[in-house]
Amino acid sequence: MGRRPPMAVTSVTIGAPAPRDLAAFYAQLLGWAVTATEPARPGMPPEDGWAQIGPPAGEDGPRLSFEYEAKFTRPRTMI
Repeated sequence: MGRRPPMAVTSVTIGAPAPRDLAAFYAQLLGWAVTATEPARPGMPPEDGWAQIGPPAGEDGPRLSFEYEAKFTRPRTMI
């Protein structure tokens, strides 16, 4: 069996009901910057859109993307 090529996670996408707000929250929490953002598409709710954050220059880590999910359901803990 041959060697597998090296792989690295470069980005993670998270569905959210308000992606730009969530990106801003995590950017502040992690001390990262919002690196890209898109507003709501025509005919979509104002929460629609997309945003991405990334680690500071010179630091390793994946970019986190947040995109609008119209039918988002908040996770529940089962006890």
